[in-house]
Formats: sequence, structure tokens, C-alpha cells
Amino acid sequence: MRAVSAVAENVIEEVRRQFREIPGLLEGRKDAVADYSRAVDITTRGALQAMILPGVIALVTPIIVGVLLRAEAEAGFPHGGHNLRCAAGNDDEQRRRGHGTMPRNILKR
Repeated sequence: MRAVSAVAENVIEEVRRQFREIPGLLEGRKDAVADYSRAVDITTRGALQAMILPGVIALVTPIIVGVLLRAEAEAGFPHGGHNLRCAAGNDDEQRRRGHGTMPRNILKR
């Protein structure tokens, strides 16, 4: 929530800057064009920056549990391997093999 708030503040500042610097934008004149790409850039960078820590946690936690507490703890760690596959981008391969998909016969009922 703090990350969203910080990014929203940055977007508001950018909008205010554009209203100040682009003549006719606030009045809605047709020849005044806002720089939308700047606002999209601010939001994208903020979202990516906010996802660094959760991504690192998703990658590192199963590895730490497996190394420190051995395979027995990793087997009991909820969805540890699945989290690692998703974070590493290997989940598509698992779906192609049929792992983690709904059986087709359930849909025919």
C-alpha cells in the first residue's frame, strides 16, 4: 500500500507539472497534448520496484529452507517448488506437461 501511495504521489506531481508547463492543457484545448508516456513510465517503474522484494523472497525462501533444514523440511514447506517454478518462469513447462491443470472430465458434468 505504501508503494502504491508513493507512485500515486509521483503521478500527481507529473500531472501538475504538465498542467503548468503545457499551455492550454488545463483548459482542454485540442492543440495541447499531454505526455501520457511519462505517467505510464512512472507507474511501471514504481510497480517493478515494488515487486523486487516479493520476488526475491519467493526465490530465496525455498532454497534457504532446503539448505538449512534439508529435504524433509522442504517437502513440508507449502508449495515451495511451485513458488520457485513460478518465480523462475518455468511454470509454462509444467502446464504443458499437464501439472497443475484441472482434469477435463470435471468440466463435462
